[in-house]
Amino acid sequence: MSFSFSFLLVSYNHEKYIARAIESCLNQDLTLCREIIICDDCSSDKTLEIAQKYQKQHPQLIKIISNPQNLGVIRNYENGFKNCSGDYVAILEGDDYWLPFKIATCHDMLQKYPDAPMLYHKYKILKNEKLKERKDYFYSETTTVSLKDMFEHTECGNFSACIYKRKSLLKYLDTFKQVKGGDAVLNVIILEDGDGLFLNEYLSVYTNHDNSIYYSHPFINQMTMVVSTIYQDSVFYKKEYKHLLDEKFQNILSVIRNEEKRLIKKIDKLRIQRTIFISTTIIFAILFLLSFIPRFF
Repeated sequence: MSFSFSFLLVSYNHEKYIARAIESCLNQDLTLCREIIICDDCSSDKTLEIAQKYQKQHPQLIKIISNPQNLGVIRNYENGFKNCSGDYVAILEGDDYWLPFKIATCHDMLQKYPDAPMLYHKYKILKNEKLKERKDYFYSETTTVSLKDMFEHTECGNFSACIYKRKSLLKYLDTFKQVKGGDAVLNVIILEDGDGLFLNEYLSVYTNHDNSIYYSHPFINQMTMVVSTIYQDSVFYKKEYKHLLDEKFQNILSVIRNEEKRLIKKIDKLRIQRTIFISTTIIFAILFLLSFIPRFF
């Protein structure tokens, strides 16, 4: 079966990262790529200027959509989705990048499961120039992921690790543009079209920097944000799945409580170490002062 991908690169003030993101697209198997669409949300830095340089080098491949005014995250994605023409849409956020062979690897899996409306994979995190594997997340334990699985114990975590069948995207676009949670909600409602896929390989890198909406927060805050978003957008889920929200909430709450216990133990340990340090310092100070007192014996 032959099919193509639209690479959708969304950007907003990503001048530090956009060249790296575009290069990672160009380093894929471009025989599978119908187009690279860069959807910029009225950046105030040099993001657009950098993207235009690449567009001049690859005029037949790269298309730039520049919003005349800032639309916000969801509407920028909506605009990008509408302009894609490939059979599948592979998303890349402007401050992230793909690892080599990502598209070819995903293509091979999608060939085996042509009815799957979406696919996601593991990703690494880049922070302070150091790469680490994202392991403390709710990755799927199976290749196929049902809507129930996604509700109960699975999260994709990052749009740059997701690929969607364009027909399914357009089908749920009216709902997507109303949500708060972006990928978290889209990855649930799109599974109404059938089971999705999980690829157990690290194929992209998320950049954790000071402006990161999600990962700049402590882990407990991240999980709290997930819960809050789920409930805000619960109106968009089918009634028969509403009861799963409570189960998902309990699962995430359990993670939060375990993390809280771990932090309390760490704080207690630090308090003990601090107490020992202060006590030892006081004892040495007393002994030092005593050494200056004349002996009268």
